[in-house]
Amino acid sequence: MLVPTTAMVTALALLVASWPGAARAKSANVEAALIVAGDAVIPGLPLEAGIRLRMTPGWHVYWKNPGDSGLPPTVSWILPEGFRAGPIEWPAPTRFLDEGLVTYGYHDEVVLPIRIETPGSLPGDSVALVARVDWLECKDICVPGSATLRLDLPVKAEPRLRGWASRHTIERARSQLPDTVGWFLQGESGPRSVSLSFIPARHNKPRSAYFYADEPLLVDYASPQGFEQLGQLWRVTMKPDPNANRNLDRLTGVLVVDGTGGSHSVRVDVPLRAGDPAPAPPQPLLPPRTPSAAAYVAILAALAIVVALLVPRIVRRRTHHN
Repeated sequence: MLVPTTAMVTALALLVASWPGAARAKSANVEAALIVAGDAVIPGLPLEAGIRLRMTPGWHVYWKNPGDSGLPPTVSWILPEGFRAGPIEWPAPTRFLDEGLVTYGYHDEVVLPIRIETPGSLPGDSVALVARVDWLECKDICVPGSATLRLDLPVKAEPRLRGWASRHTIERARSQLPDTVGWFLQGESGPRSVSLSFIPARHNKPRSAYFYADEPLLVDYASPQGFEQLGQLWRVTMKPDPNANRNLDRLTGVLVVDGTGGSHSVRVDVPLRAGDPAPAPPQPLLPPRTPSAAAYVAILAALAIVVALLVPRIVRRRTHHN
């Protein structure tokens, strides 16, 4: 993976479009947008916002723990007095393999929800939200990207139904955040492996599982993770990083489980007790590739062409026989 140079940074700075008064900007491979659920600020009510990143096919950005290399997106805010932005809430990532390095991140599109607290009263009739977003976009090379996004919103006394498209986008992103409701989770660490045992919340038989550690120097990302069922428990195991912190007392991150009920992401924050768990049988290093939305569109378009070509022939043949 190519390391960014000063020349790359300078070139990208010329490519990045940043328009005052606009809520989106585009680098060579990523479009960044600041979106909010609604068309106004209601004093005293939280403002559900999000940073949407759309990547050119084949390019990706990173999760909060990028894995073997990379940098996560960051957001710096300029907000009116009394406003307070919360942290980025991270959807479950996927993983990428590049020259033996395993990294965590997002492709195609990701929305990073952020909740903004507002004061109980506002003096003016409008406010400006400004977000400086920085990211690292990667394919065969990695290039830093940056955008300054400004969104001007009116101040209103009560919510309205406008802005439903952005609201739906943010609500969908929040519904896909990892949760913990109903899951049993247990962590154990030893010299041979770090183990996470779990029982799913639903009647869902897991077929595979992968744990995304959000702390560096915990697991060896390039080593396949193990997976097995032991009675009513399922277990995923990770090879410890050679420089792992042996005194770590909690296991935190995201567990992604694929099973008969589909894929489910679980937020993990459990005590990590000392022991000597055995490594489970290894799984493939990367998940099976599933077609993107663009691929599905292309497949449907191809089928439509086939139908358009075949149907007239079938009709003519039937007419000829009659």
